[in-house]
Amino acid sequence: MPGLDIFRKSAFVVAVCLLAASLGGAAAAQDTAKGEVSRSDVELRDQLIANQESLLNVYRCMFDIDTQIVVGGCSDGRPRMGPVQAAQFQGTPSQGELDTRDTLITAQESLLNVYRCMFSIDTQIVPGGCVDGQPDTGGATTDLEPEPVNQTPGDGVRVNMARANWSTGYMQAAIYRTLLIELGYDVSDPAQATLNPAEFYSAMADRQYHFWANGWFPHHDQYMGRANLAGVAKPIGWQIRSGGIRGFLVDKATADAHGITKLDDIGDNPEIAALFDLDDDGKADLMGCNSNWTCQLAIDDTIVRNGWENTIEQVSEDHFTLLQDSLRRHDRGEPILVYVFTPSSFTAQLVPGTDVIWLSLDNPLPSRAGVADVPANERPGQPCRTGFTPGDIRVVARNDFLMANPAAAKLFELVTIPAIDIAIQALAYDNGARSEADIRAAARRWIADNRVTVDQWLAAARAAT
Repeated sequence: MPGLDIFRKSAFVVAVCLLAASLGGAAAAQDTAKGEVSRSDVELRDQLIANQESLLNVYRCMFDIDTQIVVGGCSDGRPRMGPVQAAQFQGTPSQGELDTRDTLITAQESLLNVYRCMFSIDTQIVPGGCVDGQPDTGGATTDLEPEPVNQTPGDGVRVNMARANWSTGYMQAAIYRTLLIELGYDVSDPAQATLNPAEFYSAMADRQYHFWANGWFPHHDQYMGRANLAGVAKPIGWQIRSGGIRGFLVDKATADAHGITKLDDIGDNPEIAALFDLDDDGKADLMGCNSNWTCQLAIDDTIVRNGWENTIEQVSEDHFTLLQDSLRRHDRGEPILVYVFTPSSFTAQLVPGTDVIWLSLDNPLPSRAGVADVPANERPGQPCRTGFTPGDIRVVARNDFLMANPAAAKLFELVTIPAIDIAIQALAYDNGARSEADIRAAARRWIADNRVTVDQWLAAARAAT
């Protein structure tokens, strides 16, 4: 083959780099054994995985085997796209993240050794060498060889899932369903069970559903408590850690004109409150939450706690309709006062610090007195008390289902979804891409865009059985 010596030399150089990275990985594993998992532990493994995949692609193109796997294909016996780049890690370092990557590293190194022995290239790297074109197993019998990993551990298992009745939770639900189906599970369509939190947790207690992907904590602790789910179900994984910021937004033009930096500036001043009065009763109309949502109760309690019953009233209708109405009023140059939770398309359209500002509270509910990490230009009122504790978005699943399905449990532990990806999909939803087919397509695109990481999660899930 023309240029084979050059390719062999190139492949060998990459292999040496892999060996160096492996040694680094061993050092990282020693640190992990002490109970501390750092971002560098994860990133080192991600680089090793990228290096392995790069070398696999070199072999595939060089020997014209499995070339359909090579992203971008091959040109003149080389990968057209060049070396694989390590994905930027955006999750939270954990032992589960390391376990996922170690599983994939082992699998890819085994495949590299198969290629090396098959084509007699870089065989000095293969532990034990090669025998008859295959990696030497040291004379182990077939009975002692590890069993092949079951690619569909969910075969024959029916999974009933629900989703939350807010659109920013729809794509996540579709992502989890699609990944479980890849593991062989028969999963119900969550669009057929779109529920508010009180409905879902009560139904979960009645064994109607195995899980949903839309738990918000600590906000949903009260619902789990009311449904007596202690010891029955639990949050698992960290889909978005501290990603849910909730609070009150006011248009920046009105805020600047009247010196508004806190909700107190509205609640304590009837003249300013009247600027946001839509029904001529003298009270500011705060666009709030659906009835029976956690936020609806919290907003009403905050108004009562501060004695604002005569200056602020919450409008409790369909939350997303209220947001759309607020956007139209803003476009007309009218004042707006809204409750918003992120990730949300609203803050992609009206940008905090530019179009709107977050309002602080002097006297939030004691259980919601935490300070949020928000830039000062987005929230001039300091400290940044939003009136709500930043939320963790997590899967909630029944314990009996998790124990019977370790593959699903491992998947739930590992999946993370960047908040910005959800905001982008939410904006598309608000712009009309809101059919169930649109939502499923958005989930498939997200999985395709994150395929390398997704395959790591799936590999770890399959290995957990």
